[in-house]
Amino acid sequence: WVNDLDIFLTSPTGVEVELSTGNGAAFAQDYIDTTFDMDATIPITGAAAPFTGTFLPEGDLNDFNGDFSVGTWTLTVTDT
Repeated sequence: WVNDLDIFLTSPTGVEVELSTGNGAAFAQDYIDTTFDMDATIPITGAAAPFTGTFLPEGDLNDFNGDFSVGTWTLTVTDT
């Protein structure tokens, strides 16, 4: 169930940005070809699952500006 998921992206230097936390209706399923983009017009918090397309994340991807792109990036998905 998508509303059980907490999704964060962490840069190689440890900057963490929240992509989606607890979004979607109870028993709703799937992130299908989902892209998070600061230029998106639909916030993930206002969308319905299955999440297909491009969405504005909950956090600000601009927090990564000036960060190193080289290194290990970590996508963390927790089922709460």
